[in-house]
Amino acid sequence: SSGINAEYGHEASLNIGRWQTAVVSTGSNSNIPEWKEGTQYEEGSVVRHRDTTYLASSPSLTSAHPESNSQVLVYTFFCKPFRVLKILTLTEAVMVVVLFYQCLSLHYYQQFLPTTFIIFLHLDTIFSLARTAKLIYTEKSKNN
Repeated sequence: SSGINAEYGHEASLNIGRWQTAVVSTGSNSNIPEWKEGTQYEEGSVVRHRDTTYLASSPSLTSAHPESNSQVLVYTFFCKPFRVLKILTLTEAVMVVVLFYQCLSLHYYQQFLPTTFIIFLHLDTIFSLARTAKLIYTEKSKNN
């Protein structure tokens, strides 16, 4: 199910898109259309919103509000899901190594079983992340 959630986040980020502030000469500013809510703009489209000019910079259609920081965060976080999955997988791998070292250096037998259980939980998370990455990769391969 985590693969499906990551896929929805990735699709949402592609549908939202993103805007970048564009520098336009003052004479051509009057020819630029005003941004309208609910309109989808292609990559490279230039719009005006509150005396600022924006350029649609996502490879798909952009429907985000030009001044919204939350939509920028969604796009940044989910536009490349493999980057996020790599970070999470590396974090989990470090946790497993630290816990394994802690398990080897334990002086009390009572702490060995709970620490081993925690290691297996982290390993399960790593395998779930790998399965999610595989689902996204196969879906991406089908679309290309």
